[in-house]
Amino acid sequence: MRKPMRQNVFRIFSGLLCSASIILLSVAEPARAGLPDGAGKLESYRLVGKYTPQEIEQLLSTEPLAQMWNQGRGSHNEPAPTANPVKMYVVRYKTPNFSGALTTASGLVMVPEPPGEKKYPLVSFQHGTIYTRDYAPSYPDKCVYTPWLTAFAGMGYVLSIPDYIGMGRSKLRHPYAHAQTEASASRDMLRAAKTLCSELRVQLNGKLFLTGYSQGGRATMALQQLLERDHAEEFPITASAPGGGPYDHYLFWTNTLRNPNQMSTVVAAFMIVVYNRVYGFKEDMGKIFNAPYNEYVGSLFDGTKTEEEIDNKLPVTLQEMLRPEFIEEFTQGRNLFYLAFVANNTNAWCPKAPVRLYHARGDEANPFEMSQLTAKFMRRLGADIRVVDVGDHKHIDAFVYALMATKRWFDTF
Repeated sequence: MRKPMRQNVFRIFSGLLCSASIILLSVAEPARAGLPDGAGKLESYRLVGKYTPQEIEQLLSTEPLAQMWNQGRGSHNEPAPTANPVKMYVVRYKTPNFSGALTTASGLVMVPEPPGEKKYPLVSFQHGTIYTRDYAPSYPDKCVYTPWLTAFAGMGYVLSIPDYIGMGRSKLRHPYAHAQTEASASRDMLRAAKTLCSELRVQLNGKLFLTGYSQGGRATMALQQLLERDHAEEFPITASAPGGGPYDHYLFWTNTLRNPNQMSTVVAAFMIVVYNRVYGFKEDMGKIFNAPYNEYVGSLFDGTKTEEEIDNKLPVTLQEMLRPEFIEEFTQGRNLFYLAFVANNTNAWCPKAPVRLYHARGDEANPFEMSQLTAKFMRRLGADIRVVDVGDHKHIDAFVYALMATKRWFDTF
């Protein structure tokens, strides 16, 4: 197969298709300034939990969490998260959807106690792929990230944790892997979190850190690009630490073709279904997916299905799931879905704040090469960026090691 013309996607198409690609790219990049009035407005907040230092330790005391926690600490001898109690608030706030219209999104703010004279740094954490709305961060009792993030907050950080549009308390369809709304929803969550801190009399010390894992790693990159380009005075970034992210969607695609795994195949299906809707392609699923998947794939990602339910409905390989002509056209860069994937990459720019890409060399879903190539490209543009290998772990397990290494780095500022 000939390689796609990745250096300049505008040259792929001609005539009407070229015009469509220009429109697509302008929509897919992280949202620019000139947003509707009210973006980031805090609509409501509600206390949903409080953990004492002892309860935070208890969260991390059960297997396999305890084993991962202790291994993640390694020889660094971090103290147990006993310094601060933590309160959790579910917030609702305004943010633009992919159409530009304001909608209500939700998220979780974790605040270390006590407020008053002590000042805390602010962290925006972007979560990884979640298929079920009520497994998102604003449902902390169900969210898998809760124990680790609570410990992070307990060690003296305010955490702003967006659900993204269509997850958590939102009833919209989630525009998964859409860089524009991942970035804008995270930015507006930061605005809502700062408003909440003001109302709670929690003082911030002016340091702003960005981090996230998997989908959240890509979302963190998109958020950093948006803030540095359009909101540098409002949100001066101290440091950014994306983890295990698919920063190059074409590399993600080719890796999934070569190294099939259930997680990546399901993610690819999710992206195709979302881009078909978000960009108005209106393609018949029968032209993309093999039977019987074409009959129901669109209904799998409505926010009500669990990961297990979706896994049971889809095969392990792209070759089983997708029509061969679609795979060939995509791999050769000859269809709009290829263009949508590439337009939502988050590696073709130069960050200003320092960046560390935390990634496991054993990652089967998003290969370690993803971060290596991203860092190499960004360094050539002048970025202060480095890849940190967090070990020979699988994609899901590596989150804990990436998060703890991230916290150690943030502590140095």
